[in-house]
Formats: sequence, structure tokens, C-alpha cells
Amino acid sequence: MTFVVFAFGTIIGSGINALDWRQRTDKSWLNDRSQCPNCGHELRWWELIPLVSFFLLGRQCLKCGSSISWRYPLVELAAGLLFVLVFQQLGISLAGIFAAIVWSLLLFIYVHDGRTMIIPRWAVWTFNGLAFARLFLALPADSLAFSQVALVTPGWLQLLSG
Repeated sequence: MTFVVFAFGTIIGSGINALDWRQRTDKSWLNDRSQCPNCGHELRWWELIPLVSFFLLGRQCLKCGSSISWRYPLVELAAGLLFVLVFQQLGISLAGIFAAIVWSLLLFIYVHDGRTMIIPRWAVWTFNGLAFARLFLALPADSLAFSQVALVTPGWLQLLSG
């Protein structure tokens, strides 16, 4: 199970890399295909396998031979490890999924801010929305059952702090 969670985390890390690159180039995250930043070669599915493709391709684009940054596999590895840590602590529960989403967003913010020194507004507002939603959820940290999640009404101090 740990390997499956790690593999899923690396896939999310690959998506974070794609989102970072497409955010900087004004490409659509959903509609545009991944491509070499140097020559524009559209990457095929086997060139996009997290961690594996980086090493199988010899750290370079197959078409133009330009070097692929170590940033890509490091972000994928970081996401995979974050997912393993989250799910070891919280299990496959709503709390675990919620934490994985938050940590994925924070990883994207870290990566994008490190490259551009800009944190996109949508990322800030998404984080704010998740923090606000968390006020209304009683997420059991040690439960594997979704049924134990309860809706709660936060106190006025919690709402004020938000």
C-alpha cells in the first residue's frame, strides 16, 4: 500500500510540475499537452512516467537533446514522500485526503514561488478556502472511517481568526 500511495504522490508531483510550467507560460493545464520547454516537442505517455522517464531518457529531451532539470524528479519525489508521510499518519481517510490536498497545494506554491517569486492568486484563495472549510469539519486524525467525519459549527474566535 505504501508503494501505491508513493506512486500516486509522484503522479501528483508530476502534475505540480506541469501546473508550474503552464502557469508561467499561460498554457491551459487541462487542454495543452506537456512539451519540451526548449524545442516544443510534445511528450508521449512513456516520456511522462514520474521519476522513471527522467532516468530512462538520460536527463535529456529525445528530440533536441536539451538537458532536463533535476527540479522535475525532485518535486515528484517530494510529493511522493509527502503522500507517504501523510497517509502513514492519517491513513486513507477524509483527514488524510484533505491533508494531501493541502500539502500538494503548499508544494506547488513553494515550487512556483521559488522559480518566479510570485504566488498566484488562485493558489492563495484555494488555500484560504481549504482553511475555511477545515473550520467546519471535525476530522478524526486516527480514523480510517469516512463515517466518523462530522460537520461542526466553529466558535466565533475561530471564525474571527480566519
